[in-house]
Amino acid sequence: FLRGVSLYAMAQKTNEKKFKKGAKEVRKVMKRWLKEGNPNVRHYVYLFDAEQSVLEKKYDAAENFYRQGIRITTRAGYLHDSGIINERYAEFLLDVLSKKNEAKVRLEKAVNFYKEWGATAKVKALAPEENIPSELFFNT
Repeated sequence: FLRGVSLYAMAQKTNEKKFKKGAKEVRKVMKRWLKEGNPNVRHYVYLFDAEQSVLEKKYDAAENFYRQGIRITTRAGYLHDSGIINERYAEFLLDVLSKKNEAKVRLEKAVNFYKEWGATAKVKALAPEENIPSELFFNT
């Protein structure tokens, strides 16, 4: 899953074919798993459908897929996945649609999910103003 997230992020930043191809392959695997009856990957499929829609400049579809993925992860309590999808959605809103205020809201939601999950390093990376005490980090 995380490989796919990384590949889609690089595909969108660089527009390089190798990243697009790798991302599509991961998406295809997730779709196959969902079709074979694994309900635990549905939100991954929504995220990858959103990311693919961004590459194809289908922005309305992308927003719909991001929201569906967020809805599923939030209801299921997948805090880390909710954080990832909100973070990717925020980047899309800011970089592609130039919706700064909406992007800020989504990034704040991502930070809150990461914080609730206990990912203090991720929170500090995204929101240094959170001022998390260093003793909360494992390697200090």
